Amino acid sequence: MGRQRNILLAVISAAAGIGVLCAPVSFSYIPSQVYAAQSEQTAQTELAEQAEPADQTGSAEQAQQTEADLSSLVASDDERAAQTLVGPEGCYAKYADEIEEGVYEIEADSSSSMFRIVKAELTVKDGDMSAVITLSGKGYLRLFMGTGMEAVKADPSSYAEFQEDAEGAYTYEIPVEALDKTLECTGFSKRKEKWYDHQICFMTSSLPEGAVKDPIEDGEYSCDVTLTGGTGKASVESPAKLTVEDDLVFASIIWSSPNYDYMKVGGRQYLPVNESGNSEFSIPVNCFDEEMAVIADTTAMSEPHEIVYTLNFRKDSMKPLGENAGAGEETETEDAASLTKAEEASVQTDEGTAEAEAAPADSAYFLPQECEVPDGLVFQERLETEYARCFSIDRCEGDLLLITLPEDKKILVVPEGSEVPDGLPEGIIVFQQPADNIYLVASAAADMVDAIGGVDAVGYCGLEADDWYVEGMKDAVENGSVLYAGKYSAPDYELLTAGGCRLAIENTMIAHTPEVMEKLQELGIPVAIDYSSYEPSPLGRMEWVKFYGALTGHMEEAQSVFDEQKAQAAGLEETGRTVAFFYIRDDGAVVVRRSDDYVPEMIRMAGGEYVPNDEEGDYHLGTAPMQMEAFYAAARDADYIVYNGTTSGEIHSIKELLARSSLMEEFAAVQQGHVYAADRNMYQKTMSLGSVVADLHRMMTDAPDEELQYLEHLS
Repeated sequence: MGRQRNILLAVISAAAGIGVLCAPVSFSYIPSQVYAAQSEQTAQTELAEQAEPADQTGSAEQAQQTEADLSSLVASDDERAAQTLVGPEGCYAKYADEIEEGVYEIEADSSSSMFRIVKAELTVKDGDMSAVITLSGKGYLRLFMGTGMEAVKADPSSYAEFQEDAEGAYTYEIPVEALDKTLECTGFSKRKEKWYDHQICFMTSSLPEGAVKDPIEDGEYSCDVTLTGGTGKASVESPAKLTVEDDLVFASIIWSSPNYDYMKVGGRQYLPVNESGNSEFSIPVNCFDEEMAVIADTTAMSEPHEIVYTLNFRKDSMKPLGENAGAGEETETEDAASLTKAEEASVQTDEGTAEAEAAPADSAYFLPQECEVPDGLVFQERLETEYARCFSIDRCEGDLLLITLPEDKKILVVPEGSEVPDGLPEGIIVFQQPADNIYLVASAAADMVDAIGGVDAVGYCGLEADDWYVEGMKDAVENGSVLYAGKYSAPDYELLTAGGCRLAIENTMIAHTPEVMEKLQELGIPVAIDYSSYEPSPLGRMEWVKFYGALTGHMEEAQSVFDEQKAQAAGLEETGRTVAFFYIRDDGAVVVRRSDDYVPEMIRMAGGEYVPNDEEGDYHLGTAPMQMEAFYAAARDADYIVYNGTTSGEIHSIKELLARSSLMEEFAAVQQGHVYAADRNMYQKTMSLGSVVADLHRMMTDAPDEELQYLEHLS
């Protein structure tokens, strides 16, 4: 048969989250919902099955069952014992032509303690490999190398029927595709008359020295790598650096952006190895010259997303470092380009992106109560900011307004007709009123500008008309008074310079593309950053309306709309109710808000308690993914649940929620009809956070549905 590389599924386990294998063409992964209590019960069942002697032959006609009946012959996740990862981390798959012919004792790992391999003998001959394995129990009549669903459709002649050895133990002779590779192996239970899926791995580390032909010597190498999958926008540097030690291979993968916060390979999660620049990971290489499935979690969209990719490492391209130094050209996916239009909108309209990388409670971005007034200005008074901590406004002589931002960035707003003071220090942005020709990239700020009647000050924006939900800005883009000048990472420099852009206001995403900021400044366009997403309080976020009021000459309007929203959120009674705010990804994982994020704070302001409460504060983003099992344990008893459909897609009924996860049916809020969905406008409607708090309070006090503005009661 030679080198066979045509069997592969990726299977998710409750213990590991996801298992990823190598495949030549395609792969899939299946979320598991195996819970601790169920795992204990099924483990005991499987143990009892293996302890009983065999006195049956099973059904030889099962492959002829109709398609509708086939699934009943395969144990579900709930019926299986908990699965664990198999195989050594960093070992790459080795095929028959890489192993010297012979018969070897070899260690074999299994994903379940109920399917324990106590002995294995490997035979390598004529380009094929097979093994005789001995199980610890006697619960399985036959094995099949593949999944249960593949087994019920297969010719029974491909089954490995049990044979008793001299001690009466059950043995099975099975084909072995590769060593150091996770292989699907399903067993037919004589008691349940169902196939139970497991994964096994034969480990070359247990073979005698010399059994592996031409092993890779320890050292550092460059190796060509190609990336496929995702939307086609991502790329990684190629060649990549490989580090080999004791037959374990790890690759340094450097992405084309800094927006990846973790990767998953073979069910294990890996964090970045760098703190700045494009995301870099050290991951195991599970195979050469075939596709290796990986997952990368990106924060470059409105909510973090796990995206499935494949990497293919070409073994024949490996060269010791020094022969091919300077590795690092980017290898792009086939359609590598910019984000799709929908993704661009998502990146900039939902604060859950890098713009929402919430600053810690002791953040260096918080300003001191007194900021230094530069030479050339005479301080008069500090204008009040009640909640905002990332900007300040000082009134100076001549009715000048000095705005101070983090990193000591200062903007001097000069009234119309007034002279700019002499002797100002270098680096201060001077913005002469009347305000006009602002490039407003921070889209969440558009609602503030619109609320105070300041849209006329905006000349350019970072979203096209169809992507706006702020009516004033949408109308302005449609009628041409505000021009689309490109997203934050790819502005139309020619348009901005030709039109006389006077100030670019970016969100914190600009930190990921410093070259854009440098280019704008080089062209004479000063850049200010909106840090409202770093404010720990929802009212602090809204108070940034005063920043825009100062810039555009609408201070009174800014104070008025802020006071109105503050009043809506003030003095709400405690309800004693718990609320979960989340969405479910396509892979079955749940994305929740970090407990010190502004959304949980709004729930607390509304008189409720947010769940789950990550008291340890491990999350480094405003949002964090968690397995459904953990979410179930933490939020099952929540009084109310609010589904955030801004990223994963809106839902309008409990039926649609259950379609995303049938387990939600067991949640108390679902059973009591306390299920709500957040309005997709919520993130662009920055100046409505007070109204959202009021809505949350109405929800928790069972007010009539018609009184809700931003929440939809699902039935």
